[in-house]
Amino acid sequence: MNFFFSSSSVVEFTRQAALTGVGFTSQVGGLVGLFMGFSFLSAVELLYWFTYRMGRNVLGGSRRKVGRRRVGRKKKKR
Repeated sequence: MNFFFSSSSVVEFTRQAALTGVGFTSQVGGLVGLFMGFSFLSAVELLYWFTYRMGRNVLGGSRRKVGRRRVGRKKKKR
């Protein structure tokens, strides 16, 4: 038995990555941030704040001392 087709046809399939490396990294970072409640930007802010605070303490930055103000009873005069 022989089969003959009136025209020759070829079907070609190509595969392409659905997610790039950068896309995968951003997806993982977003999920980790979602589940941990933390982001890379928060980590950078914390690092900045601690280095700022340490630098301020080491270099003796100006601290404004604010005295407590008593509220309530007045002293009785004798």
